[in-house]
Amino acid sequence: MSPRRLDKELSKDGCERQLPDNNRQTSIAARTETVPRSEAKVQRYIKETYSGLLDSMPDAMIISNDEGVIQHVNRSSEKLFGYSCDEIVGQPIELLIPESFRRAHREHVQRFFIAPKDRDMGFGGEFSAMTREGREFSADISLRTLDIEGERVAVAAVRDISDRKRTDKALQEQKEFLAKLIDSAQTIVLMLDMQGRIVLFNRYAETITGYAADDVLGKDWFATFLPKGEQRQVRMFFNRVLKDGGHTAHINPIVAKDGQLREIEWYGRILEDKDGTAIGVLSTGQDVTKRKANEEILRKAVDDAEQANLAKSQFMAAASHDLRQPLQSLILYIGALERKAEAPEILDIVMRMKLSLEGMRELLDSLLDITRYDSGQVEPDIKVFPITDILYQAEADVRPLAEEKGLKFRVVFSSALVSSDPALLDRVVQNFLFNAIRYTEKGSVLVGCRRRGDRLRIEVWDTGSGISEGDKGRIFQEFVQLENPARERKKGMGLGLAVVDRIARLLNHEIDVVSVPGSGSVFAIEVPVGAKMKKEPTPANNIQGSLGPEKILALIVEDDPAILGSLETLLKLEGFEVTTAEHVGDVENMIERKTLQPDIIISDYSLPGGKNGLDAIRQVRLFCGRRIPATLITGDTSGQILRQARVEDCRVLNKPVDADALLSLIGNLLNGTD
Repeated sequence: MSPRRLDKELSKDGCERQLPDNNRQTSIAARTETVPRSEAKVQRYIKETYSGLLDSMPDAMIISNDEGVIQHVNRSSEKLFGYSCDEIVGQPIELLIPESFRRAHREHVQRFFIAPKDRDMGFGGEFSAMTREGREFSADISLRTLDIEGERVAVAAVRDISDRKRTDKALQEQKEFLAKLIDSAQTIVLMLDMQGRIVLFNRYAETITGYAADDVLGKDWFATFLPKGEQRQVRMFFNRVLKDGGHTAHINPIVAKDGQLREIEWYGRILEDKDGTAIGVLSTGQDVTKRKANEEILRKAVDDAEQANLAKSQFMAAASHDLRQPLQSLILYIGALERKAEAPEILDIVMRMKLSLEGMRELLDSLLDITRYDSGQVEPDIKVFPITDILYQAEADVRPLAEEKGLKFRVVFSSALVSSDPALLDRVVQNFLFNAIRYTEKGSVLVGCRRRGDRLRIEVWDTGSGISEGDKGRIFQEFVQLENPARERKKGMGLGLAVVDRIARLLNHEIDVVSVPGSGSVFAIEVPVGAKMKKEPTPANNIQGSLGPEKILALIVEDDPAILGSLETLLKLEGFEVTTAEHVGDVENMIERKTLQPDIIISDYSLPGGKNGLDAIRQVRLFCGRRIPATLITGDTSGQILRQARVEDCRVLNKPVDADALLSLIGNLLNGTD
C-alpha cells in the first residue's frame, strides 16, 4: 500500500493528510493548513502544558487521537524513530509501523478507544515498529487514555527492546543447548525441589529406570524409586546436602520400572535462587550396578583367598608341629649318639646326619615363617632398644662361621637406640650376615650402622661375587638362589631373603641392595631411631643355694614320648639326674607328694589338659619357693610365646633344638650367665 493510498483511506474529514516517505519532506506550512482546528487546539495545549515533562522522559512518548493521528511526540521519539516532532505530528500512527502490521493496528486502535484499558510495559504490549529509514525493531508499549480540551487521546510510551529480545533469544538458545546437553549426558541428572519432588529427569534417567519423564515429574522421588528399607537413609543424605551444600558421594539402590534394583552412585549439590535461598537439590548419578557386582565378586574372591590362606597356615602349623616332633627327637638322639660314638667313621656319619637334619629344620622354619607373615599372624612387638644388642649377638653367631671359612669379619658398633621388634630385626640382620658368609669365598664381611636423619641404616658389606641389576628383584622371591644351580644345602634353601622381605614389610622398614658384580654387595635395612629409654628394673634372681658336688636334677615336662626319651637320654649322658612329667597334672602330683626339688626345668609349651609349659614352671617355682632356671621348647615361633616367657623370666628354644645349643643354654642358666 502506498503512503498516498493509506493517507486517503484514513482521512474522514476530507482534509488531505499525506504520509511522508523516505524520499521527500512535506512542508510544515502545508500540513498546518490541513489540520482541523480541534486537533490544532489539542496539539497547542499539549505543547504548552506537557512538552517539558515529556521531553524529560527516557522512553519515546507518543500522543494520538481516537483516529490514530499523532498529536505530539517527545525528543526521545524523535531520536528513536528519526522524525522531528514537526514532521510527524498530524500523521497516522501507522507511519511508525511496518506495512504488514498496519491494517491490524488500525483495527486495534478502534477497539481501544471503544473500550479503553490501560496497559503497562511487560504485559503483552510488544509490537513491531519502524524508523524513518525503514529499520524494523521490536518495541514494548504502555498505553493510557487522557482527556485534553474535551478530546480523548491515547498516551503511548514506546521502548526499543531489540537488545533485550536478542538477549532473550540467546538465553533461550543456551537453555535449549543445556537441555540437549543434559539429555545427551550418559549420567542421570535429577533435580528435586525442597520437598523431594522430581523437577528434572533427563533422558539417561529414563533409560536406566524405564520411566518417561512425563510420568514421574512432580512425584515424590523417595516413595517412587527407593526400596522401603533405603528411604530413611537416602532422605538423610538429601537433608545433609541441603545443610552442607553438597558434593557428598552416596550409593543407594533404586527400583526400576521392571522391578529390578539398580545401584546408583550420587553426587548432590544444593540449588539456590538469586537471593541465595535454597530451592532444591541437583544430583548426578552413575549406574554402578555392574561395578558393585564385580566388587562383590572380588570381595568374595578375597575372602576365599583369605580363608584358603588361613587354612594353609593352619595346615602348615599342624604339619610343622607334626614334623618338628620326630625331627626334634632325631636331633637329640643324634646328639646323644655323638657323645657315645668313638669310631671316626661313625662320627662322620653322625655329622652328615646332623647336616641333613639342620637343612630340614631350616626349611621347616622358613616355610612356617613365610606362612605366618603372609596370613598376618605375626604382630610386631615394637620397643626402643640399643642396636648393640643385635650387633653383639651377630658377632657371637657369625664370627666363628667367617673364621671357619677364612674370611675377615668386622663389627662397627654404634651407641644408637632404635625402635623396632628386636627379635624380628635380629632375624633380618642374621639373614643378611649368613648370606654374606655363604656367598663370599674370599675377602671380608662387615656389619655396621649409619645415621640418616631420624633413621639408622644397618648395613652388611661383603666382597662376594655381587648381583646384577636385573637379579636384584628376584633374590627376594622364594627358592631363588643365583649361585646355587645344583641346590647345595650348605648354601641354604633360598628362603632367607623371602622371609626378610616379609619382615621388612611387617615392620614398615625399608630394605636396600647395592651391588657391583665381581666386587661385592651391601644389604641394608633402615630403622627408626628411638627416643631415650627409661631404665627398667631388672627382675630379681631368686635362685637359692649352691648345687655343690651333688648331681643336678632336671625336670623334663614333655608329652611326646620320643622327644621325652631323647631329652632324658641326652641329659643323663651329660651326668644329670632326670625326673619326667607328661603334663601339668603329673607336676601337681609330684608337688603333692613333696618329691619335687629340681635345679632346672625343661618344658614343652604345648601340653595336654588345657595348661601349658609356663603353667608347669610357675607351679614348680611356687612350690619350691625360688625362681628355678627354666627354658621352654616350642614349635611356635610367634612373638606371643616369647613375650609371655620373658614376663616369667624363662628362655625359649624353638623346635627342633640342637643338642649342643640346649646343653649350652642349660649350662648358662645354671651358672647364672644367661
